[in-house]
Amino acid sequence: RIGFNDKDIATLFMIIGFCGIFVQGIVLKIANDLVGERRVLIFSFLVGAIHDFLYSIARSKTLIFVSAALASLVIMAFPTISAIKSNNVNETEQGRIQGALY
Repeated sequence: RIGFNDKDIATLFMIIGFCGIFVQGIVLKIANDLVGERRVLIFSFLVGAIHDFLYSIARSKTLIFVSAALASLVIMAFPTISAIKSNNVNETEQGRIQGALY
């Protein structure tokens, strides 16, 4: 329907990859320090909802690429959830909690 070809798919993966590296390498630490884990998690889930909505209404490749860039902000959720889990259990339970909720 939108007419994606091999080059577009490669571009999509490049956007996701570079944005993901930037978000996890730089943005996540700054956001966590500024607003805390709980708000980072809420923000990540809200951006995820916006991302899904944009995918659902996309009629052009450009909107798909923009949505993919937003998706990189959603990946802040997993390390944030892992940190919250880790910070809320005894040190003797770390392996169990990380394994159980992975």
